[in-house]
Amino acid sequence: YMGSTLSCFCDFEEIINEFGFEKSIKEVLISGIRRSLIYPLYRNYDLCIKVVEDASILFSNGKLAIVKALLQMKKIFEKSEPKYLLNRLFVDDFAIWVQKVGEPKLMEIGKIIRSLKIAKPEIGLSLQEYDEMYE
Repeated sequence: YMGSTLSCFCDFEEIINEFGFEKSIKEVLISGIRRSLIYPLYRNYDLCIKVVEDASILFSNGKLAIVKALLQMKKIFEKSEPKYLLNRLFVDDFAIWVQKVGEPKLMEIGKIIRSLKIAKPEIGLSLQEYDEMYE
């Protein structure tokens, strides 16, 4: 059984020292937004930004709020045959990580996410050009 991001092979301290904590978080958010605009059935930039805002609120509310949200997700995914694998791949690992991280670090992550502004050009998918074409 392998973790969802193979994080055991990644030296996060080295990445943070090289790029900075805020920059690392921003890169993760940009990557997530880009992925959600490329692969899913519903591709909506405004929805992506709302998800980032919700993540900021969750992290700012601390460990208990995050664990409660993960348990709700786990319950939903368990009801579907192919989706139960998402629990094994993502939810379980993230729940374990959240319980190991200190409350101040989670609050800091929430504060950083809230302060970041991600513009369409940073996503790298020519979103502004598409917007102009369809206006």
